[in-house]
Amino acid sequence: MRRGNRGRGRGVNDDRHAVRPGEHDRRKRSVFTKLMKDKDAYMTDTHQARRFLEGMETFESKAELLAKLQDERDLGKERIREMLSITNSTRDVELLLIPLIKQVMNEETNRPIYRHLRDKFLIELYHVPALFDVILGNTVVEELSHDAAVVFCSFLRALTKPFIETRQSRTIQSLSKALRDRGDIVEANILCTFLLLDDAERNPQAEQVQPSKSPPQPRATVACWVSDMEPPGGRHDNDHRNYRDIRIVPTVEELTCDVRTYLPLASGENSFINDPATAILDRNFRLLREDAVSSMKRSLAEAETKSWSNARIIDINVTTNTRPRFSVSFVIQFDDSRYGGNTNWKRSKALMHGSVIALCLGGQPVRMGTIVVREDNLANEWLNAPGRPRIGVAFESDEDFRDSIQEMVKNCAWNEKFLGLRKKYESLGRNDPQRASLEGQLEAGAAQLTAYDLVEASKSFFAYKPILKTLQEMETIPLKEELAGTGPFASTPTIDYLPNDITLPEKDFGGAKVHLNDWSSSELVEKTSLDKSQAEALKHAFSSRVVLIQGPPGTFLLLMARTE
Repeated sequence: MRRGNRGRGRGVNDDRHAVRPGEHDRRKRSVFTKLMKDKDAYMTDTHQARRFLEGMETFESKAELLAKLQDERDLGKERIREMLSITNSTRDVELLLIPLIKQVMNEETNRPIYRHLRDKFLIELYHVPALFDVILGNTVVEELSHDAAVVFCSFLRALTKPFIETRQSRTIQSLSKALRDRGDIVEANILCTFLLLDDAERNPQAEQVQPSKSPPQPRATVACWVSDMEPPGGRHDNDHRNYRDIRIVPTVEELTCDVRTYLPLASGENSFINDPATAILDRNFRLLREDAVSSMKRSLAEAETKSWSNARIIDINVTTNTRPRFSVSFVIQFDDSRYGGNTNWKRSKALMHGSVIALCLGGQPVRMGTIVVREDNLANEWLNAPGRPRIGVAFESDEDFRDSIQEMVKNCAWNEKFLGLRKKYESLGRNDPQRASLEGQLEAGAAQLTAYDLVEASKSFFAYKPILKTLQEMETIPLKEELAGTGPFASTPTIDYLPNDITLPEKDFGGAKVHLNDWSSSELVEKTSLDKSQAEALKHAFSSRVVLIQGPPGTFLLLMARTE
């Protein structure tokens, strides 16, 4: 394990010597610790890699183990890559990769507080050079034992949920289909449906759609627009066939696109998804998100009249009391000119935490972000900062992050000087001869800053985000057979767990009797206070597995489902 194999014959399982209770775990942990700390140590074969895995097994808390493996002060990442580089066969996968997955994927690490840490580790496994190509090329999936294949399938399901790059990976898609083709992994069917693999095979050109840029024209179908009949993909940089690949916060290109967004019709006429449950999730996500995005477009159309001017990125803020993805934000300073510079930020509902903002030039958005720091209680800081108010904004894309870093570096050198000149200028009287000179200096200083108009695109998008995120993570829906019309009950015209003769309650219905196989709405109207439409609604309720009855105040509501 370190400069040769000296002492390899003396393993921790040597029964010739008595071992104190707990000694085995201490020995296993010592090997693990040595490999994590010693830069001169290395693994050369499967036996030594197994010793490293045995050290992981000594951690009662797998969340603690995850944190240890990702600690930059140790060599966890290097050791994991070193261990997996040995993998070259089905046996290696079962001895190394599958036990490693079991160590980091369990009920503890699936808790919300640890999920980000687990997902970060999983994506690092995905980026181990050539690992998945070797697994695919050597037909490992077909040869894995059933239990190992189930673990590997669970790993792919956890890997594809949070990361768009894994969902779009051809290698991951091929591995998913190989798991499904085995025929003994039920979860593999869910995984393939989640990735829309069957629909992609039936419609391979879905992502290559190039919609016409001409104005939409009505056509003789239920659809009102040409773009309704074109499946998603190709309209802009955030238009994807799989709704799970769509960024929840809209992009600039999406907001400025002049081609109408694809929206699923209630009739299902323009649906491109074959799985009914996934089609329901897709429809709910797209319609709910369009409701939010359309309001953003209206706000941006009024950007020139409803914006804060001279917004510039001047610093970077790192916080430890927010969610991991928002631990880093950019400090944006802007002129409080909309209300004469006297905004009462404590009482104002403007620029609230979680709101989506746009940095605009000439009325056109350049960058979209989310407000993650909005402090109005601190003296001389944030919204009460001397000079001009400040907020913290997070940008989601890597490109926006890089551009913001560059602007911040440029603005830092000029911002304080510019604020000093402006403060001096504002303190001078109207007839002061220095004003003319300072005006020129202010114009020159402003030219050195990269500044925008700041527009609050949506004050309520934070309310949409958790629902949209949950829809993206859902693999199926509850009551799938009833709501989506799938399974053995889809073609059953009546429910089979109710008797044919039913006595209605005395209150409101007078104890009237109805016969499901010989229903008479007119007879029910005569015996009760129901009118004809209400009687028909009741008939529908007793003949369907899930029913929603909607009407004016006082209308009864009946939801029914299979109770076997």
